[in-house]
Amino acid sequence: MGGVMEEEVVRGFLRRFLEKFPAPLGSEDPLPLNPLSRKVSLDELRGESLDLGLRLLNTRDAPSTLNAAMCHAALAELLKADLSPFHLPQEAEQQQGEEQEVVLLQSEPVQRLFLNKLREVGVAWHQNLPSPLPVGPSRFLVCSAHAIRNTRRKMEDRHVTLPDFNTLTGLKVITLL
Repeated sequence: MGGVMEEEVVRGFLRRFLEKFPAPLGSEDPLPLNPLSRKVSLDELRGESLDLGLRLLNTRDAPSTLNAAMCHAALAELLKADLSPFHLPQEAEQQQGEEQEVVLLQSEPVQRLFLNKLREVGVAWHQNLPSPLPVGPSRFLVCSAHAIRNTRRKMEDRHVTLPDFNTLTGLKVITLL
């Protein structure tokens, strides 16, 4: 696909997405998808949020690299926000133990905030697309293989590059020519 066609696809998706979510979710509005759990630790928040965002955008037929880029941007905004209002009170058994303190968050309100951040990213990108656009996946995955022969055993290394995963986690792909 050419750059103009990719831009049209992205703008079309963002327009449809914002038609489905014209306003941020209120505190009493139900989530469009159920979160995986009721409680989430700070360590689990990233994975739970990315999973919910990807599931939501996949059900709306988002281009895969666009949904990865949108989820990454929304997660970055979520992690900048103050999450202290969503902390659950510690249970008595956890307070008595000398274990490492684990902060638990209410999953549903945090995921509502994440989805609102995802919507904000959609609004911002609909008004002003990021440059460069997230590139659509090629038909073939980039892979390499290396084998060492004439040894006692043949050893092989195989590597596959997953551009959507790199976009989702914020890794940069370096292309060597």
